Amino acid sequence: MSAIRSAVMDVVGLTGGTLDIASLPTLSQSPVSPLVAEFRTRHPQVKVTIQGPSQPRIPEIAEMVRLGVCELGFTEGLDDAQGLLTLPLGHQDFVAVLPPETRLQEPGVATWDEVLACGLIIGPWWESSRPAAYLDQRYGRREWSRHVAVRTDHREAYIPLLVAGAGAAFLPRFMGELAGAAGALVADLTPEMRRSAVLVRSDEAPSPAAREFWNMAANRPA
Repeated sequence: MSAIRSAVMDVVGLTGGTLDIASLPTLSQSPVSPLVAEFRTRHPQVKVTIQGPSQPRIPEIAEMVRLGVCELGFTEGLDDAQGLLTLPLGHQDFVAVLPPETRLQEPGVATWDEVLACGLIIGPWWESSRPAAYLDQRYGRREWSRHVAVRTDHREAYIPLLVAGAGAAFLPRFMGELAGAAGALVADLTPEMRRSAVLVRSDEAPSPAAREFWNMAANRPA
């Protein structure tokens, strides 16, 4: 079916069809959303679907692309890229988002200890996230887990909880800026937290839509 769809779209051009993309949840905010918006501006007749992994495993995104569930995948840097082409997209950095009245030793900069002291707000699959990996290395899972103040299944609750003062969080900068606009205190982290973002696809011939999206992402500043 994928081959048939690709053959048809090669004839008719990007005047319809669907592009299926897999993404880790936090990468779906940035860089996925700006890239999808740019692609849709160029090709408004192509419908885009963005799917998340079914399991809390970073390699799941690459596996979805290998199995043909999605043509493209946004994930972290891969240790095993067998059968895939990878396109580095730069780094996604994390910021501290704290209750509005929080006082920091250095204005505009928060230490990990200061974030944990406010009580940590975590959401779905947080234990497999990049911030959790950083905290594991520095404190150990048992130690930092004692600072969890709120655990929620609803990502939509992050910003309201932060603004209301229920605790603090480590969030990607894009989401942190949204929380800051809503009234939360946002600060750079020391030491910094960041992760590499990559776009992956099968090493087989892509559909016209996937090829166009890939080329667009390759020519866009990180």
